[in-house]
Amino acid sequence: MVCFHIEDAFEQRMDYMANRSSCPLIDKTQVDTFIANEIRLQVNGDQQRSIFSASKSLGVVLFKYNKIGDNPLHIIPIDYLNNLEVTLGPNDRHFFIPYDIKNTSYQIIRSINQANFYLHNYTIDVSNNCTLNQYLHKYTPVGKHPYAACEKDNEVLIRHITTNFTLSDELHIDAVYLIYALNHRYSFLRNSTVFKEILDLCQLYTPNNEGACYGFYLILNYLVNNREFEYNASNPIILEKQNEGRFVCDMYYIALKY
Repeated sequence: MVCFHIEDAFEQRMDYMANRSSCPLIDKTQVDTFIANEIRLQVNGDQQRSIFSASKSLGVVLFKYNKIGDNPLHIIPIDYLNNLEVTLGPNDRHFFIPYDIKNTSYQIIRSINQANFYLHNYTIDVSNNCTLNQYLHKYTPVGKHPYAACEKDNEVLIRHITTNFTLSDELHIDAVYLIYALNHRYSFLRNSTVFKEILDLCQLYTPNNEGACYGFYLILNYLVNNREFEYNASNPIILEKQNEGRFVCDMYYIALKY
């Protein structure tokens, strides 16, 4: 699967490399408390937050969080959702253990025979408000802030973004909006001929940028395979923008307008 993150010029841009070397040694009996506090800081908007927020919905980041319209869009492949990436020693081989905000550390206690381990990364789905609130109340001093829109945003939290493909050229961002709008209205990417022609055009306009080219490929595949989910996630935001007359740009307005 893929997730999406957009850099907003109105917010401080996070350095993806900043905490990549941070692999704390965790007491396995305290792992829930450690992760829950990192999650709490992120979802409640604390200034000390150090992990990354992404969305399972491309439309959410395009229409809700891209306030100007030409900020860099990050396409993030996710191999293992709701998993911890850990090692038993600082230089040992990495392996994955299932972890989510409902089942928490049960698998960790079963899988790791020693008292502690090194936490390298995680990707955790926090898009269920009720479950998230219960999780935070159980392992931290407070629950989810009432205004934290984790469920509406289809939010996934990532400790280290190790691989992502970025679209930062204004022309590329405009192309994403137009492709999204047309597929939202007409589902035109389901036609294999159209899909191939659009992919060929994306490759034509990204001749010297393999990352951008592959980013377009991931987006097109995502939109083909997740059209119903994407429609349900983004349509309330699109309708809200239409009612308020607050579209980022007019290029795709006709395709989205009903």
